[in-house]
Amino acid sequence: MLHRIKKISLLPYLVLLAGFLLTEAVTILTFQDLKTIRQQAFENKCQDFKNRILSQLKSNAQVLYNSAAFISSSDSITRDEWKLYQEQNRSLSELPGIQGIGFVKKLMPGQLASFEKLIQNEGFPDFKVRPQGSRDSYTSVLFIEPFSGRNLNAFGFDGYTEPSRRKAMMLAAENNSAVISDKVTLLQETGSEKLPGTIMFVPVFKKRNHITTNDSAKYLFGWVYSPFRMYDFITGITGGWADENLNLTIFDNEGIGSDAILFNSDSIVDTKKTSHFYTNELSLVFNQKTWKLHFTSYQPSPDYFSIRVISVFLTGMIISLLLFILSFNWLKMKNKSDEIFKLNQELEKSNQNKK
Repeated sequence: MLHRIKKISLLPYLVLLAGFLLTEAVTILTFQDLKTIRQQAFENKCQDFKNRILSQLKSNAQVLYNSAAFISSSDSITRDEWKLYQEQNRSLSELPGIQGIGFVKKLMPGQLASFEKLIQNEGFPDFKVRPQGSRDSYTSVLFIEPFSGRNLNAFGFDGYTEPSRRKAMMLAAENNSAVISDKVTLLQETGSEKLPGTIMFVPVFKKRNHITTNDSAKYLFGWVYSPFRMYDFITGITGGWADENLNLTIFDNEGIGSDAILFNSDSIVDTKKTSHFYTNELSLVFNQKTWKLHFTSYQPSPDYFSIRVISVFLTGMIISLLLFILSFNWLKMKNKSDEIFKLNQELEKSNQNKK
């Protein structure tokens, strides 16, 4: 009998312990569910960024394809015609981040002197293909719009003399497609702080209806191209960067070091870095060019301090305490009832003995 009473007296505490354990389990499940929801929302946001960048690259490429077709379909194009075409095409106003749209002409060694003389006679007496020197083949920036300011630094430049540009130009010609160069310092960068840039090239072919890789060099006339700062390109797509809790770093190819960084949002807004964050890494592939997009979303406090998790925890604790009080009062009432029942039995027994 004593053993039974002791077991019953533990009931409120067992109820309280069960409530605490159940509260802990539900709180952990809520915390994990919240993390899953936030991670999924973050990944969706990252995917949206990637899609917007890829969509803009395709739009830029389409403008260059149109410009290439314009040159390819004409016997000759003047500088004024190129300017008018780009203005009517609204290329410079519609494409975010680009420094300009130009045309690079391919030259053989025997064509160099006559080409330079032709441009000099157009009103540029000091024109020379740069850098000067003897080599197997040449290229030269012939047109670029707007033809003013820092863009003039590109006029006459031979992209074949720089490895990253040459690689992209050759890949574009070989595959007859838009190709993005590796990270470069644009010729338009004249200040002390030179921002990372890249260039999109599209080949221009003349006098052939069908393009094959076997004869691409024979009919290659040049390239239309568009240089752009990655800083201007990304901010143009996003309308600026105001999220101080999100960092985006774009790496060229598969690199992860500082030398491979094309864009870092910290150059616009200093990210409020904390020890609580989500990360996501996506690969963006555009015609053989790969950019690695690394996202980090920082939180001011950990997920277990969220209103949702705290509410579940406090609700569970309150319910556990209420159940403890109810079970304790129930036990007191039951013990009281048992005592009264026992007294009644003893009185009945005493009355029976008196008879």
